[in-house]
Amino acid sequence: MPVEQRSTSNQFRTAGIALLMVGAGLALVLVLFGQGGGGEPATVSLGTDEFALGPAAERAQAIADQGPFLLSDVSGRGQDRPIAVSHEGPEPEIGWAIFEAKAPGTDDDCFLRWDREAQVFVSEELAQSAVTEDASGERCDDATFPRNGAGLKQLAWEVSDDGVLYVTLGDGDSTDGSTDEPDGG
Repeated sequence: MPVEQRSTSNQFRTAGIALLMVGAGLALVLVLFGQGGGGEPATVSLGTDEFALGPAAERAQAIADQGPFLLSDVSGRGQDRPIAVSHEGPEPEIGWAIFEAKAPGTDDDCFLRWDREAQVFVSEELAQSAVTEDASGERCDDATFPRNGAGLKQLAWEVSDDGVLYVTLGDGDSTDGSTDEPDGG
């Protein structure tokens, strides 16, 4: 029984086509997986300092229901710059406060945590085992910070015409309060 022999170039071409098909399939899975969260996913565009937090109305409602939320360092620099996102008021286009979630003058392992009962941010050294929302570590200091992050490094934000909330991760601003201007200041 004769056996077909293929040339080396045909084998490389077949392997290349197979790799392209696998890559396209993986890309499709990643795109579909990223869209499955019941709303627009948060995205970061490499090469820019702008981070999309998603639909402003959805984020404002979540904060109204559960309080401000914290994000680990979205700038891609490890845990150097976690941020807190807060909102006050009925209009999702205004009333945002987005700021660094580290108290000035505290150790590198001290981060802010929203204390629901006291309705303030506190600075704590989070234990490695702190996996629940209200799990806390040792207090770094006695300082507390209000919902709008007054006294902390504020970041510029903007709600786009299509209702998406963006934060600019540049060097930030040393202002100590939130801005109620639609463009974030």
